[in-house]
Amino acid sequence: MAHGKAVVSTQSTWEPKRPASGYMRFMQKERSKIVSDGFEGISAIGKEAGRRWGALSDAKKDKFQQAYRDEMEDYNKDIEEWKATDEYAEYQDELKAVRQKIKKDAKRRRSEEASSEESVERPKKRAKTSKSRSRSKSKGKGKSKLKKAKGKRSRSRSKSGKGKRKK
Repeated sequence: MAHGKAVVSTQSTWEPKRPASGYMRFMQKERSKIVSDGFEGISAIGKEAGRRWGALSDAKKDKFQQAYRDEMEDYNKDIEEWKATDEYAEYQDELKAVRQKIKKDAKRRRSEEASSEESVERPKKRAKTSKSRSRSKSKGKGKSKLKKAKGKRSRSRSKSGKGKRKK
């Protein structure tokens, strides 16, 4: 267990190993050359290998790809044979049991978290109210208690232009 979680291997010890792709075969061959050319670190080596793979002619790439295709045919035959064995059936049963245990543990944790959240009392949220006030006059709503004399207007609404600001 790492960090409280079950570590599950998805590959049986008897399962045939998948062959390396054409690019990975190229990497295995070129890695020492790339390092000797002065590239250090996984990132730099990977970028340089990708650049070299891209610059490789299709004929040279096909040599690596053909080896992969040949081994892949053998791998597919081996995997079909392995699936017919008792070891494969046992492996599938073990894998199923582990997956069920993981689901059960996750469900238990969720229910524990839900019950602990219910016991914690959260403060109630207040309804949001608008704090801005509109300056427009609405019909009948919010009329001022003081009535203005007829014919008098505030400076900002004067038609004469005396109250207008100059820019």
